[in-house]
Amino acid sequence: MEIVTAFAGAVLSLVVFGITLFAVILATKLFRYWRLTRSAERARRRQEVSDARIRESLRVAGFKESEIEDALRDSGSVGPPTAQE
Repeated sequence: MEIVTAFAGAVLSLVVFGITLFAVILATKLFRYWRLTRSAERARRRQEVSDARIRESLRVAGFKESEIEDALRDSGSVGPPTAQE
């Protein structure tokens, strides 16, 4: 009977270890995803601020809105190129 109890205790400890390991791996993956998402969001905001500054500078310099959009699109700042290009 003691062997069965010892075996059950060993199995239970392995199950607990497996669940703990799974939780640690899942938490690590979630943290990496969160950090990557946060980093991408900050980069997107920085790009928007940069685009706004460029747009304002070109507007003050007298460029038309269509020329500004073309310049930003050609630089890769604003979306993919249109079908016309």
